[in-house]
Amino acid sequence: MAAGDSKTSNCTALIDGYNVIKRTPVFDRLSLEASRKQLIALLPQVRWPIVVSQVIVVFDAPESSRLSPRAHLHVQYAHPSADAFIREKIQTAAGRSRFIVVSDDREILHTAKIHGSLCFSTAWLMQHAAGKRVGRSGADVDRSQDRPLSAPREREITEELRKRWIKPDEA
Repeated sequence: MAAGDSKTSNCTALIDGYNVIKRTPVFDRLSLEASRKQLIALLPQVRWPIVVSQVIVVFDAPESSRLSPRAHLHVQYAHPSADAFIREKIQTAAGRSRFIVVSDDREILHTAKIHGSLCFSTAWLMQHAAGKRVGRSGADVDRSQDRPLSAPREREITEELRKRWIKPDEA
């Protein structure tokens, strides 16, 4: 859907915090607290595909936030679990499809999809933070020198892939 579509404009992003941390190698060498702080510092820099008015990062814990939230960024400690909090938020919200959900948890993604939310993986989130791409090793991949393809080059690549993927009798 287009960015201006009323169904998806001004969405709230729900981030499964520990799921992102556990599935992203860049956090492996950090303590849990340092990982939380680094993830929270990254979130305002994410390039969302549509307008996001609020970001809620959810962590499992029966405590209150010790981290200072930024404008439009809220840290939620959920008990008994972040998964249950995210699923309940999606299920009970009036504008269910107004969520973007970031997780690799199958149950969360299933709930989000059946309620019309947009879903993105933890890898997608890391790739879209600050315009950087994170490789499988966890190292930043420098994209500053990347240039968009020209229209003729795009057509050339498309034709080459079509030849490889589509058999002549399928065309």
